[in-house]
Amino acid sequence: MSKTILNPAFIKVEQFCILYSLQRSIFDTFRSYELIQVDIVEKEEYLNEKEYRRAKQVIRLYQDLGINPEGIDVIQNLLKRIKKQEKQIILLKNQIRIYID
Repeated sequence: MSKTILNPAFIKVEQFCILYSLQRSIFDTFRSYELIQVDIVEKEEYLNEKEYRRAKQVIRLYQDLGINPEGIDVIQNLLKRIKKQEKQIILLKNQIRIYID
């Protein structure tokens, strides 16, 4: 069974936990580390599309690689820094091209 939901605008947290065989307490732990954010609509918790993708990444790191929440937090922070530095490199390359051309 594929774990892909095509273009989910919102998915209930309960459905997400069932889909990924994840205990709700583990999901709540990820929330407490601010690894996953939820939207609350009419007292129901939902993941929006962006958070759904982030939650899938967190779950893969946890289930497939056995990384604990603290480790996942470090990994996500490092990935953010890498993306920021990649953008800076592109900007600098473009600035250098101005002087070379």
